[in-house]
Amino acid sequence: MNIRPSQCFINKISIKTQSGEVNQDSNFHEFFGSLDVYENIFSSFITADLVLLDGASFIEKYNISGNEDFEIEFTGYGFEDPLKYTFKVVELVTNLPAPNLRFKNVVLRLASKEFLVDCSTSIAQSYDVGTKDIINNIFKTYLKSDKPVYVEAVKSIPVIVIPYLSPFKAIDFIRQRIVSEKYRSSSFLFYENASGFNLATVEGIVENEVKKGPQRFFQSESISDNIKSGSTSTDIDAMHLFFNYTVQSSFNLGASFRNGGLRTNVTQYDLTKKEYSTRVFLNNPDNRLFVDTTKNANPVISKKVYSEYVVNGNKAVFLPFSKYKDTDNPTSNFIYDTVAERMCFSSLFTQEQTYIDVPGNTKLGAGSLIYLKVPRYDALNSKQESNQMDSGYYLVTACKHSITNGDTAKYDTHLELMRFGRGDLEV
Repeated sequence: MNIRPSQCFINKISIKTQSGEVNQDSNFHEFFGSLDVYENIFSSFITADLVLLDGASFIEKYNISGNEDFEIEFTGYGFEDPLKYTFKVVELVTNLPAPNLRFKNVVLRLASKEFLVDCSTSIAQSYDVGTKDIINNIFKTYLKSDKPVYVEAVKSIPVIVIPYLSPFKAIDFIRQRIVSEKYRSSSFLFYENASGFNLATVEGIVENEVKKGPQRFFQSESISDNIKSGSTSTDIDAMHLFFNYTVQSSFNLGASFRNGGLRTNVTQYDLTKKEYSTRVFLNNPDNRLFVDTTKNANPVISKKVYSEYVVNGNKAVFLPFSKYKDTDNPTSNFIYDTVAERMCFSSLFTQEQTYIDVPGNTKLGAGSLIYLKVPRYDALNSKQESNQMDSGYYLVTACKHSITNGDTAKYDTHLELMRFGRGDLEV
């Protein structure tokens, strides 16, 4: 297969109408304009926008009105394994005639098939089994899904009562209450990527990705120009270039203070014993909850900031919980022991977003880990080529695979990245 970076080969593309008729491959190519697929670790399902150039009344002819099955499978440069997505049509976003009235630009919103099931289903049930069993039951019984589901190890929780929630809201209800067996922050996320559904902490995701061997990306002006112009490049590392590098809000002290990034007071009231219990969490610069490998040269929270503002008591949390009478669990409330760390971690983790574009990459998606080698602006006068503060490992929090149709499909991957620390985070 002779393709270059930012190109791909569409192995299969089809849409199955409600009448059961399948329009696929060469027949469907004449209508296919572009496809943007969105994955996000803060979203329960995958979405996509499909642009059709409808010059043959395709929408009217096949009565495209929702619930149609769409499937695409494509292969990118440098990767043998194809990427495959299956969706349901959930919305007709745009239906705009061209100025010459010879065709219409139609945008269809697509989503994972579980999305429509979730919108039409409610759960009213109590569970007294492990979290993994609860999640698997929701997927099998209510979502009718056959996709893989990964659930990270958690501590046993008391009886969970789902009060008439949709399946995804029920899982989020559980996500907010579970506590990790291993990681202090218990920063659980529930999301879908091309591999399936995941309920895991940020730290757990990173640890698993490290074992796989993260891809490394760099910048090079000479090669970058070739990729962006669509020219053929013979550089074997061209597929590992990143460009359009943008960093949004490297720090936000105000938001961090308000959301518990510095100090949190947690109070719990035992309804049976009529007793209060209080604990204080302080995120001092030496705290290892959030990774710092700069040896305090560029810490996330400096000692000066800590000493000046920690005395003010920035965040207060009240939990009106008591020990559940219908469980043998000796711990009154796991959330009491972890909520401050969770809020702190979340505040620091989400305060910096980095955006890059790379040549189409079928191995990247929400939850992937990559390494960026960010160049220094003073590289000619410095012994160090890379920026020691910005270079390192990044978690892909959002991913957009963009395919534009043509003689040879153009394929780019756009990434939103976040870090759980600062410095050259070698792992």
